[in-house]
Amino acid sequence: MTRMAVYRITCRACANAGIQATYIGQTRRPIRVRFNEHLGDARLRKMDTGLGEHTLAHHTDMPNSDINKNFSIEIITTKDHEAELRISESVLIRDHNPTMNTKSRSWSLTKCVI
Repeated sequence: MTRMAVYRITCRACANAGIQATYIGQTRRPIRVRFNEHLGDARLRKMDTGLGEHTLAHHTDMPNSDINKNFSIEIITTKDHEAELRISESVLIRDHNPTMNTKSRSWSLTKCVI
């Protein structure tokens, strides 16, 4: 059984320039498959995708041959249940405020003070 994962993608070119450019997402499929989809979006400069829009806005002249080297991925956590996966992703998006994705697809969360 493949465990579900929450992951973070970082733009290395921006990180090298001291700029935070990250994307947090989740997948139920193998992480490499999902990462390759993101890289394809970046190479195509595909609108309505985090990496595509980031590449179009910040790395327009970057050759497609460099796109694969420009982004890195790390698994933040793995989960066995769908609800845990989605909650974890939403909490991480809320707490880390990634610049390449919006909160519109994650579950809406609020902080409770007791």
